[in-house]
Amino acid sequence: LARMPVWTFHGDQDNTIKVDRTRSMVEALKKAGGNPKYTELPGIPHNAWTPAFANPDLLPWLFAQKRH
Repeated sequence: LARMPVWTFHGDQDNTIKVDRTRSMVEALKKAGGNPKYTELPGIPHNAWTPAFANPDLLPWLFAQKRH
């Protein structure tokens, strides 16, 4: 998994899944040799997908990824 392209988004006000879980996952991926992208969204609760999909860099990044 560490070699797969990962870009994760998480709202820092998420009460459904605590932001520390994603922070830990990102650190574990880095420790395993990965290079994940992480965007923490201030003031956003559980619906981080709304601003994530509004990010103009997301789809170009996604479609530029290659499976190794």
